[in-house]
Amino acid sequence: MLHSCESSAWPPMVSSLRYSLSRLYDNNDTSTDAQLDLSTLLLDDATSDNVHLLATSFENDIELLKSNYTKVLETVERLILMDRFDDASRFTYKPIIKHIASIDHAPLIQMMIRLCSFLANTTERRDQLCSNILYHNTYALLSVKANKKLSSLFSDLILAMLEMYTMDTPGYAAKLLTKSEFYPWAELTYHIGHLIRICGSYDSFVHTDYFSKLDPLQDILKLISDRAKINPIIYRATHKPVLKYILRWSVKNTVYSMHVYKMGGQILDLIDKQQATFDTCSQFIDTLRHRVSGDEDNDDPEQARLRNAQFFQPLSARLAKFMEQFKTLPSALHQKLALFFMAILNRPLYAENGIRKFEYWTMNNIWHYVSLCIANQEDVRLYNTCLDRLYTRAQDDNDQDLKCWWISFWQTVGMKFPQVAADHVEQFLCITIDEKDMSFLVLLPVSDLKR
Repeated sequence: MLHSCESSAWPPMVSSLRYSLSRLYDNNDTSTDAQLDLSTLLLDDATSDNVHLLATSFENDIELLKSNYTKVLETVERLILMDRFDDASRFTYKPIIKHIASIDHAPLIQMMIRLCSFLANTTERRDQLCSNILYHNTYALLSVKANKKLSSLFSDLILAMLEMYTMDTPGYAAKLLTKSEFYPWAELTYHIGHLIRICGSYDSFVHTDYFSKLDPLQDILKLISDRAKINPIIYRATHKPVLKYILRWSVKNTVYSMHVYKMGGQILDLIDKQQATFDTCSQFIDTLRHRVSGDEDNDDPEQARLRNAQFFQPLSARLAKFMEQFKTLPSALHQKLALFFMAILNRPLYAENGIRKFEYWTMNNIWHYVSLCIANQEDVRLYNTCLDRLYTRAQDDNDQDLKCWWISFWQTVGMKFPQVAADHVEQFLCITIDEKDMSFLVLLPVSDLKR
């Protein structure tokens, strides 16, 4: 027996209904008719089919969309606040994104900013907003040519998305920030300072993987750094928050997830060298000394290596640049550096497979600038114990790198302060006679005469 649902008469009828209903809202004669139709979508008995059909009608008629644009956005916003995210997504994706190049972007962006603020404190709703609305709108706004007068509004949207504190929003924000030849960077210093503070506050997120959805945070900081090189006024806004996070992320016995150290490596380039001080150097030396104290010996060696490579080795390189910039350092800093180098020289410089460790690279970054920053022989003598230890390790381990460090120091300092070099003539002679190294041929007569 044939059931009615199996009858061959049904498919043509269904096809005819689909075609007819798809044009259901296409005969709106006035804007009032369209607005009444939009209002029906907010009723409790409104169906997703109604949403789909009306969205299709606006999609097919750009003039209808333009004349009712404000009401369309209002409807989308209210659907979202009613937790009807799928319906809002249909209406956003069909008419708005399809005609993104022909509509006014300001009301759309303002709506997105409001929604980010409204839903920021509700985890499930903000995740729905990200996947259903922000994702599609972000890429649509990125692809279209926008009025540069809206750059400040775009910046506000970037901040609003980041302030939702989800795993997804850093990616959206980073994409919008890459909009080419759009932002007047020198005029956005307030936004930039606020942006850095928000990025830094993502340090509370915890994950165990090297890669994560939070990695675009480092891309944001890298982009700001690149723009600051062309617009140095940006450094005035970045210096204070940047220094705060550098010191926070380098606190002894505190470990963050890897995205934080990736941010740290980029944020170092946003320090304003005009505002850097001897105190900044002192804080960096303290930070680095904590890293070579042996506290991480029981930690996962690979995780420690990655943290050091991402953040702490670049921090030592930044310290070296400050030393080069200042040209001379006060005795207190030389004393700290001497103790720091002693701590390094009392640690292994190589892993068991021969790979150079963090201690090696840190000393290598800084050591060569020490001799250039010494202004008197008293400061040279602060390094005597450290230099003897360096010489002994170079000899005992037959380490050519350590030998080169020791020789380069005395080649620079010995000619400036031969009275101090005279105390090390026996070592110079050993290098010259026993090892047939001619590095001290010029220095030996001077230092021997002074002795």
